Amino acid sequence: MNHPTSSEPTHDSPPNLQGRLEQYVRALEASGHRGSATPHEERAADYLVQQLQQIGLEGHKEHFRSYSSYGARILVHIFVGVLGLAVLPWSTAIGALLSVVAFASLQAESITRFRILSRLLPTSQSCNVVARVPASGGQVARRLILCAHIDTQRAGLIWSALFVRPFSYIFARIPGPLRAPLFSLTLALAVQIVLGALIAAGVKITDYVAIALSIYYAGALLLVGQWSIGKFVPGGCDNASGVAAALVLASRWRQQLPSDVELVVLLPGSEEVGSLGAAAWLDANQANLAKTPTRFLNLDTLGYGAPHCIATGCTLSGPQYRYPRDLLGRCAAVAERLGLSDAVGSGPPTPTDGVAFLSRGIPGLTIMTFQKGFYVPNLHQMSDTAERMDFDIAAQTTEFAWEVLQDLAN
Repeated sequence: MNHPTSSEPTHDSPPNLQGRLEQYVRALEASGHRGSATPHEERAADYLVQQLQQIGLEGHKEHFRSYSSYGARILVHIFVGVLGLAVLPWSTAIGALLSVVAFASLQAESITRFRILSRLLPTSQSCNVVARVPASGGQVARRLILCAHIDTQRAGLIWSALFVRPFSYIFARIPGPLRAPLFSLTLALAVQIVLGALIAAGVKITDYVAIALSIYYAGALLLVGQWSIGKFVPGGCDNASGVAAALVLASRWRQQLPSDVELVVLLPGSEEVGSLGAAAWLDANQANLAKTPTRFLNLDTLGYGAPHCIATGCTLSGPQYRYPRDLLGRCAAVAERLGLSDAVGSGPPTPTDGVAFLSRGIPGLTIMTFQKGFYVPNLHQMSDTAERMDFDIAAQTTEFAWEVLQDLAN
């Protein structure tokens, strides 16, 4: 298989760019899934280190501890919530405490800041692939982080078109934390905390609230439980497409090194289990990042619909992060120059690695593609393969991302 090299021109013709993107995507698919914290993810990381070397960059792997199932991380919160509800009639204090712990842990883990209840689960080794492109002048005035996650999600009924398509448009339109896919779990735990407080205060509570919570938990256990042990998907669009685009952009960047801007290529593992790879790298490099003004560009799912720069970083459980208005405005100007309409605004209510950056105060942007109604076909399904991707859209989005990356460097 022939791979792109640094001797190629900075800008590809559209057919050539599509071919390069497809080549990378198919190569990543070829070894099977890239499930979080699995040997398959490690093999994909080895392949990416080789590709970075072929474009003239010294890529390397950085390991950290992670999980192979986001569903399992959510499931442990549901179990603790169920236990708290069961204990409430006999010990209000213990039941309320369990409810508070489940609620607080869900929020903290959702924004990638702390792991609390997930520490009860066994961990496995995951890895990030990292390469640095130093400023040609030696003096670094600014730093850009180009990010695209390696790993793939598990399939489950919760991700089927039956569930996702009807709710994608609704979730993306409703305000604030209500648009989070697991806000219902946040709400259930909050109601449970209030229920415990009322019982402790001597207020008589009907059994209907407890029955409603029990029904909710039963449904959640079934859906999340089935997802937690689902098969890993091929991940053509999500996110071999983003990784492929990052490799192309890194190759272009290397050919026209700015004098005072350092580029970090960060290809994280374990995004699909809560952005743990990006979080691990950011926390490990916190001191160094604070010394130099830093921005990020995150690329995720670039193969369906139309290019978009999303305005809000969503979490699964409720908290939301607004991307910087000034950067969104500059991105909108780039989109207008390229003739892209409605390219900046709301997006699907699904988390990306952008949350890990924004929750740590690092400004930047996330570019992805989706169809009308904020729908991403084949998301987290076994049908997410290169055969179903639109490489014309992937190439168009890569060009959009290149212009945005250059604008961020200024």
